[in-house]
Amino acid sequence: MNEQHQGGRASHRSFRLLPFVLFGVFTLDTLLYGVVIPFLPGRMIALGATQVVVGVLFASYAVGLLLATPVSGWLTDRFGGQRILVIGLLLLLISTLVFAFSSTLPLLFLARTLQGVAASIPWTAGLAIIASEYSGTQRYRRFTQVFSATSIGTLVGPSLGGLLYTWRGFQAPFIAMAALILLESIAILIVFIPEWASTGSRRAATEPEPVPWATDEVPAPIGGNKGSSIGGLLKTRQFIEALLMTSAGALLLALLDPTLPVLLADRYGLTPLTIGLIFGAMTVLFILVQRLVVTFLQGYGSGAAIFFGLTMGPLSLLLVAVSITLIRALVALAILAFSFAFLLTPALEYLTQTAQQVAAHKRLATRLAAVWETASPGEASGPGSSIEAVPYGTLYASYNLAYAAGMLLGPVLAGAAITTLGLTLGLILTGGILMVIFSPLALRTLLSARRQSTTDKQKRLLKLGPSAPVRMAVTSPPAAGARVELRDFVELVEIVNTEEMVEIEEIEILGREDA
Repeated sequence: MNEQHQGGRASHRSFRLLPFVLFGVFTLDTLLYGVVIPFLPGRMIALGATQVVVGVLFASYAVGLLLATPVSGWLTDRFGGQRILVIGLLLLLISTLVFAFSSTLPLLFLARTLQGVAASIPWTAGLAIIASEYSGTQRYRRFTQVFSATSIGTLVGPSLGGLLYTWRGFQAPFIAMAALILLESIAILIVFIPEWASTGSRRAATEPEPVPWATDEVPAPIGGNKGSSIGGLLKTRQFIEALLMTSAGALLLALLDPTLPVLLADRYGLTPLTIGLIFGAMTVLFILVQRLVVTFLQGYGSGAAIFFGLTMGPLSLLLVAVSITLIRALVALAILAFSFAFLLTPALEYLTQTAQQVAAHKRLATRLAAVWETASPGEASGPGSSIEAVPYGTLYASYNLAYAAGMLLGPVLAGAAITTLGLTLGLILTGGILMVIFSPLALRTLLSARRQSTTDKQKRLLKLGPSAPVRMAVTSPPAAGARVELRDFVELVEIVNTEEMVEIEEIEILGREDA
């Protein structure tokens, strides 16, 4: 399948490198996060820090991430994801160099906090670029590549950091990372500069008259989107559910770090090396199963994939808790890795689809209201007429905050249960609580997917003709001057033009030229 880009950007050969440079950005983000794990605590203790101070320094990454995420989202909506992503790489380079030449604890805290600030940008601007440049299956493939990149960084980071530290000392890992960041920055500029130049020349040559009621399968581009707001999305049940799914996946993932190593060591007598290999095997399995998830998504949709992830995740955690033999535990952990793959990426796709559908419905309502009230879409006015683009920056900032909430809650929930009841009973209780919490959300997701399938078979029609841009095919048209309500048309998923009928995946409204 050919990649679908917006605005003819695929015509630039350099822009076809976009998937590779984005993969590099997300890999570097997690690589730098993990590269310090083997030696940074020892460095801090040598500088006079206590174990508590070491923990606070590692937590300062999360503080920077949480504080910067809303700002990164706003900047992405205001100035566009490409420029903000370049700024993010610059901040990542600065934090790396501060790390390399830190000789005091305050400098180490500054470097770690800056690292968290820089990490907020790929997860807002980077995801926003993917959502605005790709549609359908191609967008989902890019999302799977994001999680594969972060998994690779998580897997390789600690080993690479330990190797470079042993070879050349404290500064070596950071100098190597700074060189990689510089190479990635050059690649990013090679991809983006031709696009910036062509965009500027197009704007200088002509400034087309805006058509606020027109839309396409690929959403409007981000950048300079001052009128967009997340408020409408927060009133949408599907959007809230998508955020809850994100928190659920992060919670399930985060509670493994403080519990699974203890369980494997105490129950089966495994060494740290073996435990590390098991975590690595789960990461590799998560990466390999992504292609299967893409195939599943094409056949059954993101709702069915999320249902599988939400149900199998807590169940596999229960199986780990009650496994008597190591083989059974490993099988349960493999199922757990599968559930992560069927939950994390589909939840991100579900979130994006929900935001795009809300924006498409608002554009549709604006156009229909304009037709009935003024008989001229170009004169559309009133609520919703200025809402044209999805605020991707703010959208993915919300995603990051939901993910962070799950990562904070997971260890707390598991720690409280294990402290009170012991390791085995604590994990059983945690898995049971998660099953109770996740089951209603999983069931709603599955029912929503089935309702959508049924709705697709009961399609309403929108007719386009050269004389009247829109003619409604409804059973009872509103009275003259009456406003058309959005709920009357949310099932509209087909376009019928004067010559042929075309079925599409999402609501699509064509302009005069298309008609």
